[in-house]
Amino acid sequence: MPSCSPSFCGLSHSSRCSRLFVFVAGRSSSSSGVRLKGAVPILLGALAVLAGVEDSGRIYGIIFVVVLFSVLVQGSSITFVAKRLHVPFRTVDHDLVETLEFVVAELSFANGRRIEELPLAERAWIGILVRDARPRSFGPQTVLEPGDRVQVYGQPETAPALRRIFAGRSQSYE
Repeated sequence: MPSCSPSFCGLSHSSRCSRLFVFVAGRSSSSSGVRLKGAVPILLGALAVLAGVEDSGRIYGIIFVVVLFSVLVQGSSITFVAKRLHVPFRTVDHDLVETLEFVVAELSFANGRRIEELPLAERAWIGILVRDARPRSFGPQTVLEPGDRVQVYGQPETAPALRRIFAGRSQSYE
């Protein structure tokens, strides 16, 4: 699979059921955070019950069943649909991923290279690129420059290798 980076990865630490799916299709990629959702409809249904709205118990039950069904269908079908459409993807448990921030150094391996040229493979991916104090959209063809700030998502044990790629040997990550 090519080393592509999503422009934004929605890692969520609010739910044990959260998972991050990174889809890579050709030269573009995207991510989809799938987690248990439906708190707002359930809360609104509970408010209707508390307010004494007529038939609110039945309405709350319907809301709960619809939210539960939606979560189960969406959460369990995303990998199946991706496989059927032949979309390469990887599933990452958010509890095992760390966000590391680096500043691309003048003498680093990443300086002057396209993102697709970086040796990130499956172990890490760039989630955010900040250039000139502004977040930038980016893709595999984006060339990194000295001073670029990148947030990289990866396994904790990859930090030393990522530090060498982005900051060079003498600098550390933040």
